[in-house]
Amino acid sequence: MTEMYFLIEKYKSSTDISENTKKKELWESIKKSNEIKEFTNTANAQSIIKKYTKTSSDKNRKNNEVDFSLLNDVINLYSKTKAYYVKLEETLIMYNANSDIQLPYSQKLFSFYVDVLFTKKKLTKQGVKFFNDLFTTITVTDSSIFDQIQIESDTTIPRALDKIMTIYGNTLSNDKNIETVFRMHEQLAKNKGIKFTSAITEIGKSLNKGECPLFKHINLVANYFVKTVEPDSGKSSSKRSTGIKLGLKYYKRFSNQDLERTPSVSKKLAKDFFNLNITNGESKTLSFSLNGKKFEVEINKRKTRNEYRFFINRNRNIIGYDVDDIIIILKNNDIFELELIKKPKNANQNLEYEMALNVMGGKLHCLSN
Repeated sequence: MTEMYFLIEKYKSSTDISENTKKKELWESIKKSNEIKEFTNTANAQSIIKKYTKTSSDKNRKNNEVDFSLLNDVINLYSKTKAYYVKLEETLIMYNANSDIQLPYSQKLFSFYVDVLFTKKKLTKQGVKFFNDLFTTITVTDSSIFDQIQIESDTTIPRALDKIMTIYGNTLSNDKNIETVFRMHEQLAKNKGIKFTSAITEIGKSLNKGECPLFKHINLVANYFVKTVEPDSGKSSSKRSTGIKLGLKYYKRFSNQDLERTPSVSKKLAKDFFNLNITNGESKTLSFSLNGKKFEVEINKRKTRNEYRFFINRNRNIIGYDVDDIIIILKNNDIFELELIKKPKNANQNLEYEMALNVMGGKLHCLSN
C-alpha cells in the first residue's frame, strides 16, 4: 500500500487526488509503470500471485457444474426393472386386443429402448422422451393399466446416485478437489473389501471434468454408496429407538492431555450421542466393541458442574491409541462400535486419516453425519 500511494502521487494528472483516482487513465499509467513491473517480478510477489491465482482448470470446474438430469432420468427408468417392462408390454398388448380405444405406441421402439436400457445401461434423450410420453398416454387413456403391474422397483442405483450427487455438491461447496474426495472413497471401499473400487475414482474423474459419470461405473459400486456412505443430514430424520440419529458418529483425535488425564465430553455429546440421563455424581457404563472385541467404558457426570468424564483411557491397552490417533464411534443397537485410525508419518499416506481430519475441520472432536 505504501508503494501504491507513491505511485498515485507520481502518476496523478491533477492536484485533486480524490477525483484523479476515479479516472481510468491514472490506473492504466500505474499498471504499465516500470515500478509495477519490477515489483511483480520479485520472488515474494511471484509467490503471492501463484498462491492466489486460479488456474483455468479451477475456473472451468467452478463454471461447468455437472448436469445430472439425463442420467437421473435413465436411472429412474432402469430402476423399474426389466420384469416391469416385460409385464407392461404384455398388459398393453392385451389392452389393445380387448379394448375399443387403442393405446397408440410403437412396439418396435418399445422393445428397442428396453433392450438398450438393460444391455448397454444408457438411453438417449429420445429414449427417455419415448417412455415419458408412453406413461403420460397410459395415465390419460386408462391409468388402471399401471395397477396390473405389481412389480417393485429396485431403488439401489437411484439411491447411490443421490449419495454421489450429495458428495459432489458438498465438495464444491467446501472448495475441495473432486478427484481427491472420490479417491478417498475408493480407499475406504477397498478397506471394506468391496469389488470394482476403481469405478469410484472414474466417477470422480468424470465429475472433475464437468461430465456426468457413466451409468456402468455407478452400477458397479452402487452398494458401497448405499450401504456405507451416510445419508445427508438434511435428508434423513430417522432415529433409532434409543433416540440417537442414524449414522451419527463421534470423532475424537487424542491430544497429549488425553494421555495424561481422563478425557471429558460435553453435555450435548453426553445427551445427543451417548443418550445419557444422569445427575451430578452419577455414572453409567456403556458397552463398546473394537474389531469384535467387547469392553466397557464408564462415563461419570461431575458432582459440581455439567461436565462428563469419559474413562476411555482405562481401555487404552485394548484400543491402542496414541497422540493424534483418531477414533470414530458409531452407535449400533446397544453397542458403540469403535474404529481406530492411526496417525501415519505423513497424513497423505492414509486417505482414511486425511478424510477424518477433513470431517473434523481442525477440531479435536466433533459429531458428524
